[in-house]
Amino acid sequence: MENIINKNDNMKTEKIKSRKIYLDILRILACYLVLICHTIEFTYKSNVIEENWIFSNALYYISKIAVPIFFMLSGSLILRRDIGYKQILNKIVFRLLIPLFVVSFLAYFKLNPIFTFENLLNFFRAFCNADVLLSYWFIYSLIGMYICTPFLRKMVKNMDKKDFLIFFSIFIIVTGILPIFSYYTNLKITEYFVVPIIGRWIPYYLLGYFMFEKNEIKSTNKGAIIATAIGIISLIISVVLTYLDVKYKQTPTMFLDKVDYINLFALTVSIAYLIKYFFENKVFSGTISKIIINVSECTFGMYLIHHILIGRYEYIYKFLENYIGSTLGIILHNVVFFSILFIIICIIRKLPYAKKFI
Repeated sequence: MENIINKNDNMKTEKIKSRKIYLDILRILACYLVLICHTIEFTYKSNVIEENWIFSNALYYISKIAVPIFFMLSGSLILRRDIGYKQILNKIVFRLLIPLFVVSFLAYFKLNPIFTFENLLNFFRAFCNADVLLSYWFIYSLIGMYICTPFLRKMVKNMDKKDFLIFFSIFIIVTGILPIFSYYTNLKITEYFVVPIIGRWIPYYLLGYFMFEKNEIKSTNKGAIIATAIGIISLIISVVLTYLDVKYKQTPTMFLDKVDYINLFALTVSIAYLIKYFFENKVFSGTISKIIINVSECTFGMYLIHHILIGRYEYIYKFLENYIGSTLGIILHNVVFFSILFIIICIIRKLPYAKKFI
């Protein structure tokens, strides 16, 4: 018996050693940034220039890279192996649809507690149209990406480095630059010009595979300096142009916060690169590694329930704002909120079969 236990412990240790911990760190960061993105409105309104507007706006743009990183991580983990239609269907049903349905059901009937056939029908309509909670749109998009995965896997297996670079270049020009050019020059580009295979999320999905699995973008000191410079420049440009839009054009929304635009694409790649650079060869103790992995494995469940609980903890931010200011207050507020969500999901995962879904 003791030999069996030791063997199992050794297998777990080897599994941790072979795991790319920096991907878990990146997933934790992305989950935290989702919370920032969905609570940053506590600190400012996009059409009002306030004392802390620039810092809050910068934090908002940083938070927008969360979903692209999630798609990169999914691409890295799923595109690395051949996956059949039955396997991908199981992932869609058990890993995404069932948890999404259950949490959407609870969220909907929490707001509409009258359980009638008509209300049940209204829930089904809302669920199909992603109208239960706005933040769940990401899961619907991920389901669509999973459906494409068997085809994308066959595609990337036959792509060399040059193909990937051309693919990303087309995405940057057509989707990342042309709309911005059109906006600031008033030169309308016909809507009939589209590149069908270049969608909003496919490039990030493939980029994760290219960057993390194929490891075509090496971690170097020079690369870290370049990534830092690109990230800072992208962030400054985003904030400055938004400031000018808000102040002089009186725009009610931020034009540059679309994740397929070049400013956020560059910021996403820069931060993902830096996380890889700092943690790719970092050796953590067994305990620290287990903690990181445990938190990482809870992030999907945390994402599922976070929007249901956001309003309940705004008082934490109000308390922190009085003592340390609004910008630092929102950062620490979400550290606390993140911890609360983690504890809740840890408890839920102790229930029978719960780990299979969240």
